[in-house]
Amino acid sequence: MIRNALITSYRTIVNNKTYTIINVTGLVLGLTAAFVLLVFAINETSFNTCFTKKDRLYRAVFTDSKGLSTTGGSRLFKSLLPCNIPECKKVVRMVSEQQLSLKMKVDAGNKLYDCKNFVYADTEIFNMLDLRFVRGGIQPGSLKQNSLFMSESAVKKIYNGEVRLFQKVSLMAGKNRYEMILAGIYTDLPWNSTINTDFIAGLPFYETILKDNMPELVAGYNSWDDFLVETLCEFSPGTEIRSIIPVIQEVLNNNVKKDVNVKISFQSFGDIYFESGDFANNSNLTGNKLAVYTYSWLAFFILLLAGINYAILSTARSALRFKEVGVRKVLGATKRELRIQILIESVLLTFMALPLALFLLGLIDPRITGLPDYTITMHASNMLKYILFFAGITLVIGILSGLYVAVYLAGLNPVNALKARYFTPGKFNLSKLFIGFQLFITLSLLICMLTIYSQIRMCYVSNLSISRQNILLVPLKNHDFKKYSAIKSKLAGIPDIISFSGSGLFSLPSKDFNVLPFHLPNSQEPVHIECVNVDRDFFKTLGIPLIRGRDFDTSSMERGDIECIINEEGAKTLKYKNPLGVNIDQTKIVGVSRDFNFHNLHYKINATRFLYNPFAISTLIIHYKQGRESFVVEEIKKAWEAVYPKSPFDHSFFRQELRDAYTKENNFVTAVAVFTILAFIITGMGLFGLALLISERKTKETAIRKVFGASNVQIIFRMQREFLLYTAIAAIVAIPVSWLLMQLWLKEFYYRVNISPLIMIMCVLAVTTFVSVILLMRTLKVLRSNPINALKYE
Repeated sequence: MIRNALITSYRTIVNNKTYTIINVTGLVLGLTAAFVLLVFAINETSFNTCFTKKDRLYRAVFTDSKGLSTTGGSRLFKSLLPCNIPECKKVVRMVSEQQLSLKMKVDAGNKLYDCKNFVYADTEIFNMLDLRFVRGGIQPGSLKQNSLFMSESAVKKIYNGEVRLFQKVSLMAGKNRYEMILAGIYTDLPWNSTINTDFIAGLPFYETILKDNMPELVAGYNSWDDFLVETLCEFSPGTEIRSIIPVIQEVLNNNVKKDVNVKISFQSFGDIYFESGDFANNSNLTGNKLAVYTYSWLAFFILLLAGINYAILSTARSALRFKEVGVRKVLGATKRELRIQILIESVLLTFMALPLALFLLGLIDPRITGLPDYTITMHASNMLKYILFFAGITLVIGILSGLYVAVYLAGLNPVNALKARYFTPGKFNLSKLFIGFQLFITLSLLICMLTIYSQIRMCYVSNLSISRQNILLVPLKNHDFKKYSAIKSKLAGIPDIISFSGSGLFSLPSKDFNVLPFHLPNSQEPVHIECVNVDRDFFKTLGIPLIRGRDFDTSSMERGDIECIINEEGAKTLKYKNPLGVNIDQTKIVGVSRDFNFHNLHYKINATRFLYNPFAISTLIIHYKQGRESFVVEEIKKAWEAVYPKSPFDHSFFRQELRDAYTKENNFVTAVAVFTILAFIITGMGLFGLALLISERKTKETAIRKVFGASNVQIIFRMQREFLLYTAIAAIVAIPVSWLLMQLWLKEFYYRVNISPLIMIMCVLAVTTFVSVILLMRTLKVLRSNPINALKYE
């Protein structure tokens, strides 16, 4: 029976080429889009599954009396665990270079390399994280003060792989140089590890770094007040963590000073990627669970559109198969046999789309792998999951798409089937619901896409933002401060630079918030003001006007005066009618600037004090002439190499930094736009196929109407009015649903657009026009035909 069903299905598919092409194209697009997002979801949920002991690994989390949770704690915490908690087998203390403002560099002779992912840790880290050694290994005292371990990729990048064990590696931290011994080379951690480490040194070396460069942190490092050391624990198999937390808490309370009120909890390795967004001092890679849910739902809706598209066409085309079903029933075919036949046909057609979808996925994969934070790279370690999910989804779509048609056709009365009595006009059926649902999804996606685009456009062109044109950013390192005046004098000689300045912000837009409390005279409650160190011409370079007052006086520091400029919000917060000349925290206000957002529009503009301090500059800000971009970069690079011959020149453009600040939003609107286009294509193909079938079934009716004098406009309206009604119903549902979804999304922004009724009206008109044009294309073909040809054989 199965063999016969396969042969019959194959013949049916081949003999109906138009419908097969429409169905397969819709399924290919739907499956490809779903596979892209499925790969993303699988990859995102695979983090930290690479460790053999993943079910036993936990990270300590400390929560203070104010409810602030941090992954960093005291190095002394390790001494309490193994001796008091027998279930705790191993404890690793780890400090990431991300916790320190001091960046480590490798001096490789004629060039300095940034040591990204530099980690200070205990010896047990190699065993806990399954790090295998390519060369060298753990020896007694391996992580002593001058021992260093490097990953294969770091060795290849810095030394081109040509190193020997126990050779000297010169590290630079601030103004200090450290001679290390290369004790081992280990394999890179897997791509799905939240911990990234290319360099590992011991905690004794970390303490030396603190003593030489940050002596103020040494006392905290040797006390219970520290918050930089991350503690990783390995527990015995089957340990119930919740049951031992009270025991650990009691041990902690008995050993910590009474004024240190800290609660302990543990986070499993499997939760680190998605559940660490609210933790302070988190140095692990984190993900966005909302993005996984959002893209999974988008994939579901696109698959639903493709499945509905197939169901609509199959249901409509089933009217042409009534006689076939009637004959087969008369000849003894059972309902079960007919259902199996139709389901096999549906599954076979769906699996025809599978290889084409995989081929498209292979073409798409390398082109979107480079998207920041949203990679869909197909990793070999997940290949079995990919194949099983792809095949499973294809099978489910094939069965569900054909189920309704199979049940409907198998239940036909053979007498009515042979008389070709099909759908009663005006009678409700699932096809109408399917069409309405397709239009609802398409319209909702279009409204959401335009609203998201409007918000992102506001992020770029809002009058609260900095003008993004012709601004270059050059980051400075801590040891470069002493040469800041030298690089300034070099920049002054470049004619195509309009103005330049500097700020203490490490990036622009800035991710750091330095909000401090200030006590004003005659006020018990402190006011909170954000503080930013800047140089003269900061506002001129960024195009921010001063509403009152003047710019900084460069000779003020020589006179012992410390000047600052506040923004409009700062003036409101201080509540002075004329803030000029007022002193706050021993600084004199000399100007008031227009409010501008140097973070991003997710955050409210704080009351801000811009302090004149050219000795604390982290970033050069350069405004250059239009069209002279490449020349200016080349000249600045020459100036940089003259002042800092051993430090690599790095730069970025503010417009790109601004785009990077909204990476998540840009990726989201791109994804929604792609899915909106796919929705239009799939819905359009479904409507075209349906119009093709309806026109075939109504050819004689149209001919009779033309003979009796009906105009072309009347016939077109009759053909379209039902679909226009579906569009109106879809709009009634889609508008409030889209409005609610966009309200939820826009809550992430402090400054946001209002959802425009004009956008909704435009979207409804666009979808209505789209539906009308597709139906009109087929209707005009029928109208151009001679009615005699349709009636002469009646």
